[in-house]
Amino acid sequence: MSKEFIVNRLRIGRWIPDAICSISTDPLSSKTAIGRRDGEIDIIADGKSKWYSQACIPGSSSTSPSNANESSFHLQSLAWASYDESGKGKSRLFGSSLRGFIFEVDIRRQCIRSINDSYGGAVWCIVTCPYDSLIFAACED
Repeated sequence: MSKEFIVNRLRIGRWIPDAICSISTDPLSSKTAIGRRDGEIDIIADGKSKWYSQACIPGSSSTSPSNANESSFHLQSLAWASYDESGKGKSRLFGSSLRGFIFEVDIRRQCIRSINDSYGGAVWCIVTCPYDSLIFAACED
């Protein structure tokens, strides 16, 4: 005995996500940050039996600095910084851009906390130091 059913598919808008350009895992927790070319950052966490989306920081207009236009803020790299002298074990997420910016992501408020110039041109990659509060940037110059 077979039952027939009809699947109804509804498309309200055409959603095409931008390419993934960076993936970084937090060494202190089960979080993974996924960065897309337009600046969108997805924070994925590992639950008891499945992965779930913890936060989504919008890209383009909300992450672009005031002196850069929306289409020019290209996320290039993400890195978790887990060094904490107090021993509380809090992690911070940093990102870099081909426009020469290094920024910190506020996951709780789902926005960019601070944006700083690299003073070295485009930032191709960033890495955090596990035993000190340093960020190393591979810049264009």
